[in-house]
Amino acid sequence: MKKIINVLVGLSLVANTGGLAALAHDGIDDGHDEVTAVAQVREAVKVNIDAAKDAFRVQLKTAREELEARNKVSREEFKTRIEAARVEFKTKREEQREELKTRLAAIKDERKKQTVEKLDNRFSEINQKLVNHWVSVLDRLVDHLKKISARADELAAAGKDVAAVRTAVQKAETAIAAARTALTAQQAKTYPINVTNETALKSAVSTAREALNKDLKAVKELVRAAHKAVVDAIHALNQARGEKEEEAAVTQPSQ
Repeated sequence: MKKIINVLVGLSLVANTGGLAALAHDGIDDGHDEVTAVAQVREAVKVNIDAAKDAFRVQLKTAREELEARNKVSREEFKTRIEAARVEFKTKREEQREELKTRLAAIKDERKKQTVEKLDNRFSEINQKLVNHWVSVLDRLVDHLKKISARADELAAAGKDVAAVRTAVQKAETAIAAARTALTAQQAKTYPINVTNETALKSAVSTAREALNKDLKAVKELVRAAHKAVVDAIHALNQARGEKEEEAAVTQPSQ
């Protein structure tokens, strides 16, 4: 009897072992399915991320091309306006030079006449020299902004927050546009010495000089504001990089 019981127990264990093996096999299959599902999800996420990156790169490229196109148009328009203002200046200058000669004909002191003519020419030369200098400064500032925008695009592609950089660049563009408008107007200006009589020569020269200095100071302030705005954009870029700010090497609006 005992022998029969042992045989039955043995058969039961064998049966249970087979069940456990089947159960273990089922567990392995379930685990394999889960791994496969996770891999598929990861692959799908990777594909979506890659697609998003590609789309973002396309957007950046488009934005950069649009910015370059705007800068080109803006520079060409500015160049056209400046050239038109130069033509206007030359026309007015010739007329005023002839008028001054006529007025000076009544002055007997030749030395005074020559001094007034030299100052009249000098005022125009100073104005033209500074206008040309500031035009070049603004062109270089635009080039700096182009580089700042390109680097901001690179940071954005790397996941950096460049919102402050974009805002600073827009402010700089506005400041440059204001300075260009002022320069265009300044290019066309003349500062005639309105001679009436010999005793009023000094007063007439002082009036022309003061008008020139006042206008040049106003334009210079606008150019400086544009320069500062570009420097602020460089600082914003450095902050977006997470780097220590360094002194910006941007052309100073000297004179």
